[in-house]
Amino acid sequence: LSQDETTSTSSSSSSSCAHSLLILGKPGGGKGTISGKILSDFPQFRHVSTGDQLRQHVRNETKLGLEA
Repeated sequence: LSQDETTSTSSSSSSSCAHSLLILGKPGGGKGTISGKILSDFPQFRHVSTGDQLRQHVRNETKLGLEA
């Protein structure tokens, strides 16, 4: 869908409807790059990096970070 089609579709749907897009790939495979391009076209989306979250847990020495 183009951005205009997506905008018109999402504006007519209820606010309780959520969509997710999962991008998988090897380290250095361009997941962050393609995510940035998607976010520039669809700013209503959020980017969540599980790698960034895990590194933050390791830095903060949380239970999860210590297990990693």
